[in-house]
Amino acid sequence: MLPVAQDILEAMTDAFLQLGGQDTVIYLNATAERLLRLDRDELVECSLWSAVPEWHSGELHEQVR
Repeated sequence: MLPVAQDILEAMTDAFLQLGGQDTVIYLNATAERLLRLDRDELVECSLWSAVPEWHSGELHEQVR
C-alpha cells in the first residue's frame, strides 16, 4: 500500500477493513482494530472467518459474500 494511502486510512475516524481472496484480511486501520477489539498483527493474512468464527453465520458474512 502506498504510504500516502495508509496515512489517509489511519487518519480516518471510520473503521476500514480490506479483504482479499478467500476473505483474507489484507489491511485494517487503527479504528477498525479498536472497534473490533482485534489485533491487526494477528489478523492480517488470516481468513476473517477463521479469526472471528462467530461472524461466519451472522449478517456480516452475508453482506461480505
